[in-house]
Amino acid sequence: MEKDTLVFGTHGVVALGLIAFGAYRVSGGAVVPGALNVVMAAAVVVVGRYVADLA
Repeated sequence: MEKDTLVFGTHGVVALGLIAFGAYRVSGGAVVPGALNVVMAAAVVVVGRYVADLA
């Protein structure tokens, strides 16, 4: 597996975890913190793509 694929894949897995936790928080009534988790997931994907392009 290439290094850039591994870096982006790892960031993708972390982002999926953040999205799942954000959905859990939203379902529990904490809409704003859940939405922040989803926004952070998007940021993790963007950083992962950037770092993968550097590798």
